[in-house]
Amino acid sequence: KDGSGKVLYEEALEYVTRKLPHQLADITAAKTVRNLAVTDHLRERLLQCGAVEGLVALLYREGDEERQLAAVTALINLSLYRPCQLRMRALEVEAGLVALLGASPLGCAAAMCLRQMAVLQASQQRIVEEKGVAKLLAMLRETTPISAQDPVGNSFALSSQTAAIA
Repeated sequence: KDGSGKVLYEEALEYVTRKLPHQLADITAAKTVRNLAVTDHLRERLLQCGAVEGLVALLYREGDEERQLAAVTALINLSLYRPCQLRMRALEVEAGLVALLGASPLGCAAAMCLRQMAVLQASQQRIVEEKGVAKLLAMLRETTPISAQDPVGNSFALSSQTAAIA
């Protein structure tokens, strides 16, 4: 309210578009998997529980970058374990990751996950087939001016280029 008893447009919009707790369950689960996937023993247990399949399904849910980012960051941690990489390869995760590439936090996370997947020769081939190299090169060419007044923006600009290099 602006003091006059009227609800401001921004507040009304936030109220209407906010996610309710039950709508955040899959995001919370993906973030929890990301935090758990820190040792090979835990990665193996998560693999056996079907975490890779669940995260890949979230990855393909278009229109909700928050869900996709939660899924991709969890997949990055799981992709450090070869059996998880092989499961992700079997699910053809590369196509979904290449589609997400770009100068955004989600695009950078997708690039990092592709980096992990690229240790598999079959994944390398699939990334090339999906035109992933061209998208990574486009990320390298992204030029965002560096500004002393915007350290957060500078970090994002550099992370986008660094993720493409990785």
